[in-house]
Amino acid sequence: MATALGIDPCLPVEPSPALLQLVLEPEQRRDLILALVGGVYQIKNRTPLSQDLQLWCVRLSKALLPNSLQTHTEDPLHYLRAWVEPSVWQRLRLSFDRHRVLALEKNPRLIDAHDKLETIWKAAIWRTGASNNEPVFSFAEEAQDDAVQTHD
Repeated sequence: MATALGIDPCLPVEPSPALLQLVLEPEQRRDLILALVGGVYQIKNRTPLSQDLQLWCVRLSKALLPNSLQTHTEDPLHYLRAWVEPSVWQRLRLSFDRHRVLALEKNPRLIDAHDKLETIWKAAIWRTGASNNEPVFSFAEEAQDDAVQTHD
């Protein structure tokens, strides 16, 4: 079954709190997060985003200068595919329209700039949760994982 779905028989890496938050979001919120990430990379005049969210995308784009990852397509799934590990993408892609994913996978996977992608995805996830006054992952949770333990 895994082979038929294009999944290598291996365990994916443990998801980050941000990725877990994204996966658990309802489809409408997940689409908003994708639109925000797309808005950061591709500033457009016509967009389904509100003026407030468009301004947020422009500001984040100016702050992070993410233009090093330009694609030949406007689908923000390219940035999701580049953000997650390949073993995670093999499973995550099943939650999106099959034709959309197949069209996306005809293009090479974006490489490099993982840190910028990480920041942009976390910011978009935070922004959608913050605008709805709902709990989102804590940056402190992830920071503690990387912290050096001291012994007194």
